Amino acid sequence: MMTIKAADHENEPQSVAEAKRSKHWSEWKAAMDKELAELDANGTWELVEAPDGANIVTSKWVYKM
Repeated sequence: MMTIKAADHENEPQSVAEAKRSKHWSEWKAAMDKELAELDANGTWELVEAPDGANIVTSKWVYKM
């Protein structure tokens, strides 16, 4: 009989602060750096000053194993 354990989603960080405390921080950081580099290379965004009264859409990192 073989048993296969599903990915342990209980240990997935819910924030950057949790990711930094994780024993897997170096891996999370490398993945974040890679993602940001790819988004930048694709011209995904342009940094600009927000106009007064602008409704800024926020974002967050989602960590999945």
